[in-house]
Amino acid sequence: MKLSTYWNDLKKCMLLVIIGGIVGWLLLIAVYLLPIEPMERNVKKALDELVELGPAPKLISDNQAARLDIYSDSVMLNEAIYRGEENIWVSAVGGYEYIYEGKTAFQSLLAYLSGETGGKGVEYARYWHGYLVFLKPLLTIFSYGDIKGINLLFQMLMLGLIIVELSKRKLNRYAYAFLLAIYSLMPLAVTMCLEYSIVFNITLISCAVMLVYYERIMDKKIINLFYATIGMVVCYCDLLTYPLVALGYVLVINIMLECSNNRVDRLKIVCGVLERSFFWGCGYIGIWGIKWILASVFLRQNIVKEAILFVLYRASTEASDSGVSEDISRIQALSLNIKTIIVPVLLIALGVSLFWVLFKYLKMKRLYIDSAQIIGELIVAVLPFIWVAFTANHAYVHYWMVYREFSITVFAIVSIIISLVCTPNISGEMSIEKE
Repeated sequence: MKLSTYWNDLKKCMLLVIIGGIVGWLLLIAVYLLPIEPMERNVKKALDELVELGPAPKLISDNQAARLDIYSDSVMLNEAIYRGEENIWVSAVGGYEYIYEGKTAFQSLLAYLSGETGGKGVEYARYWHGYLVFLKPLLTIFSYGDIKGINLLFQMLMLGLIIVELSKRKLNRYAYAFLLAIYSLMPLAVTMCLEYSIVFNITLISCAVMLVYYERIMDKKIINLFYATIGMVVCYCDLLTYPLVALGYVLVINIMLECSNNRVDRLKIVCGVLERSFFWGCGYIGIWGIKWILASVFLRQNIVKEAILFVLYRASTEASDSGVSEDISRIQALSLNIKTIIVPVLLIALGVSLFWVLFKYLKMKRLYIDSAQIIGELIVAVLPFIWVAFTANHAYVHYWMVYREFSITVFAIVSIIISLVCTPNISGEMSIEKE
């Protein structure tokens, strides 16, 4: 990309972030106008379920990958039904929830639903809490359990659409890599937890859009703004779970599409991956900055300073959980997350893919080497290592959800393995044949 074009895209991205911040704030204001009574009735239906589940249940014993974060779901539900004395402009940036003295956020929600008095409104202004744009309207009609059922149906339909679109693009050979990556996310846990579903749903939508509208996105040269938009939406809706997945999956599919029918220069693919990751980051960080500024103005607090200190803490090597502090290393954070994602079934599935490649090679006596695709996807495979190393504190303390970032690595590596024996021998590829 020429420097002038790059600069123009950057200016468009800055404008997009500002407009996105204003629109996001207005959407939150709109849902805060909705009546609270029906939402509260529907959340109260979940009281017995929340008591039974507890804040961090495991769907599979002795498997941290199957741990739910009902604690964060309780925060989301608490915010949805909060009715304080703050004006609507403040409420839309404050992210208020009921907190009882001496109780956690999870315990506070249970206390409020049980009719206890004494809960006070406490702001949680670091995040956008954009999920409320969807959660509040849904709660006016459906219960917590109903919403999880709707969530499951949506995810199944989106997965089906992506598989169909891969087939239409003659990329069905990569369906195994995609589904294996989805498996590594522990989809059973994702479906049962609203917080986990946020990034997953955004990822599925983004992948589907890339597959369906690839030519339009590329021809109109809005690819960088597309990635910036994904970053913005993730930041707007997510509570810092595994945000990079929404970038990594789309990058892998983007590389597949670029390399499927054309000879692509290696440098072009590398620059594309770095450029699109940069614009995703601009959207992600930019929209977060807009929230901090709005919150600082309307809450009359220095939320910008608080948020920056929070980011620095999450990037530190000091880990603190349940009041216990310890010094860790970035290697420890990486190893803990990798250990969590490597379950026996995933190892067996990876072994099957390697065995299949060996079988195909012995049968065809050749390997297809598309160096552009391999290098591009290897770069994407490394992104989770960089993310986890940078956010060492958060990755170590919350490894049971952060480990999902490494599903990007699974998707990229298995895609490379499959490409060695399944990619058509188009112009620009090298075949290694057995003499």
